[in-house]
Amino acid sequence: MNTQASSRHGGVIDVIVPVYRDFPATRRCLESVLASREHCREAFEIVVIDDASPEPALSRWLGGLAETGAVTLRVNAENRGFVHSVNVGMALHPGRDVVLLNSDTEVANDWLDRLAAAARRSPRTGTVTPFSNNATICSYPFDGWEGGVPGGLGLAGLDRLFARTLAGRTAVIPTAVGSCMFIRRACLEAVGGFDEAAFGRGYGEENDFSRRAVRAGWDNRLAADVFVFHAGGASFGEARFGLQADGMSALERRHPDYRYHVKRFVEADPLRPLRNAIDRARLDPGGEEARAVRDEWRQRHRLEGRDFGPEAVQLHVGHGWGGGIEGWVQGFCRADAHRRNLVLRSRTDRNAAGFCLELLEPARGPEPLMRWTLATPIRATDPDNPEYAAILRAIRLEFDVGAVIVSSLIGHSLEVLRTGLPTMVVLHDLYPFCPALFAHVDGHECSRCELADLARCHTANP
Repeated sequence: MNTQASSRHGGVIDVIVPVYRDFPATRRCLESVLASREHCREAFEIVVIDDASPEPALSRWLGGLAETGAVTLRVNAENRGFVHSVNVGMALHPGRDVVLLNSDTEVANDWLDRLAAAARRSPRTGTVTPFSNNATICSYPFDGWEGGVPGGLGLAGLDRLFARTLAGRTAVIPTAVGSCMFIRRACLEAVGGFDEAAFGRGYGEENDFSRRAVRAGWDNRLAADVFVFHAGGASFGEARFGLQADGMSALERRHPDYRYHVKRFVEADPLRPLRNAIDRARLDPGGEEARAVRDEWRQRHRLEGRDFGPEAVQLHVGHGWGGGIEGWVQGFCRADAHRRNLVLRSRTDRNAAGFCLELLEPARGPEPLMRWTLATPIRATDPDNPEYAAILRAIRLEFDVGAVIVSSLIGHSLEVLRTGLPTMVVLHDLYPFCPALFAHVDGHECSRCELADLARCHTANP
């Protein structure tokens, strides 16, 4: 056994890797975990379960690692499947927290430190799952992405971006994802191991465990500041489709409300702001990475059936006060059947005309597509605002905006007038030329606005 000499919390974590086939993927996985020892302060032991691999070269290589003390190796006498192998690994060292890691994953940097920290932020956290390119509800850039590690930063670079941008962020999720799954030992003892009788060789067992954990009062959480690569399907190959169907049947018999909870989570999409934050961080430098983000957005739109092709997209800009502007914009969008119309509106509180921004598509309903809370709210209208400019740039790239129609600058920044796109300003009122909006003071229409008149208006106009 080879573990680090010290740990931030004094305990050793077992990283359990069940192995069956695919020597190249398994080698990349284990070498990435071994390399992460240089970065992780948490002490961990790598426990490999060779599930009677049909690849002699793979088994020999695993044996060599074990002889050097790099890993602890257990070999099944016959192929028993993923669930059995996981249970063997979890029972090896009672008292230790564990991480289940598929043999076709790769990790980077101090990944385990961040997973463990996410688990320890709340005493009721039972499981923790990181973001991954292939992790269903915990996928980035989106569920269904098939392009490997997104963009050009590489796994280590993208993981560092997650660590920096979403440091310490977590979110409750309905189920863990088994490709990389931290399980707190107290939760494991309370809930019991994976159910081999019900789930056989694999698929659905981690979802069953997660829902049993919820029933017992534990939370499943996403560690938003960790990104792990997952190739997917390395061990089971084409057989995975039948196993998935069988696993889902077993899962629904045990948890009839499982689909409901996942569907409600997907529809609410509480992880979207986290994914958006990573998108914005990748967009900021521009260049190839920004182009990669834009391509990912287009792929997601096609997957969601929202591919507008060459059709023009118009961005309306207004406030969230309702009234005449909202009526005009809504009427415009209803009448315009030839273009896609989006609305960027500011939301106002007592201290700022724009404390957040919302992007809507009236043709799809009243719920915002995206929402951003501004770190520095806009008091009235900002001459320039880097945060606003970054959000505007992200909207332009994601939705291929071709024109801008400004109905109000209340709660916005003048960057909206400097996009370089065809821009129309509709004067529903006289703001920002008149801070009182309608050029009235003391019940009379203003016929002039010299500096003295403006000063009087600011102090005396109700």
